[in-house]
Amino acid sequence: MIEPSPDLQLPTKRFGPAPSRIQIVSEAAVIFTNWGYAPVVEAVDLHNDLHFLVMIGARSIAAALEPLRNGNGGSFVGLRIEIQKESEDRSSKYIIHGLDSQQAAEKIE
Repeated sequence: MIEPSPDLQLPTKRFGPAPSRIQIVSEAAVIFTNWGYAPVVEAVDLHNDLHFLVMIGARSIAAALEPLRNGNGGSFVGLRIEIQKESEDRSSKYIIHGLDSQQAAEKIE
């Protein structure tokens, strides 16, 4: 099975304290940044259908995504989440909630 790869030409989305509802549509890949390599996934905003990259290397993102990924058969593809920062502070943690309990049944084909 070929795993969906992100479009690495897409812009990277930054999240703030306002919640965003997104669906992940690729497995993880890495991009080169000013600080070295960073893991990313491609996602789509469930409100406006815009596609973008989400950096998933922050500890608060990775710790929240891992149980969701494990519950989705080890795949990021199809995960629907709500994501936001605790505050506007650059170093504030991310808050992530799964949007449904049947993640695997709603994978994008």
